Amino acid sequence: DLARRATRAVLARDASPADRVRARLAVIDAAGQALAALDETFAYAMDDAAADPALQAAVQLRIATKYNLSDGDPVRSRDAAAEAGRLAALGGDQVAEAMALTVRARMGRILGDPDAEDILAEALALPAPEVPLGMRNAPQYLAVRHALFDDRVDDARRRLLVLLPAVRRTGSAEDVFEVLRSLTEVELRRGRCTSASAHARRGLELTIEAGL
Repeated sequence: DLARRATRAVLARDASPADRVRARLAVIDAAGQALAALDETFAYAMDDAAADPALQAAVQLRIATKYNLSDGDPVRSRDAAAEAGRLAALGGDQVAEAMALTVRARMGRILGDPDAEDILAEALALPAPEVPLGMRNAPQYLAVRHALFDDRVDDARRRLLVLLPAVRRTGSAEDVFEVLRSLTEVELRRGRCTSASAHARRGLELTIEAGL
């Protein structure tokens, strides 16, 4: 595919280690959830990132995702995210640090960690883009999901209504869909079926338009 061809082109020339890492991260990101066969790519990326803690953090974040999605191991995912957060802080990358804390909070919730909400609060307190790429991985969105898990429906709705115009301005189609999907769930739980249907219809139209 395109990401793999671009990566081969980068690796074929005398690229810097940082460029090689970014090329391999592009392959990993393009794989979506199909990460099980990319162990070699992860290994090379970590080796190339050895001199740069911020790049190491970026690789570790993907490893944390792999442990959760491909390996079904939330403990290893949480631990990899903790290491990613340490490296991100060392490298001065607060966005990566917030994302690492978000993964820790998500895995902590799965594992029944009583500190999960405090960890999420740490992530939310860090400076971050208004709409980080990949809304599912953003602390703002995890806060919505936790509110829904805890039946704090009004809180979830309030947070989503802040996110919706932001993702419409700068987010991807997938991000807009995620917010609309959660708004549909919120309105259903509030008994507002007409509003829920409207959000669902907009989400469906978006997926058709974007070819999702």
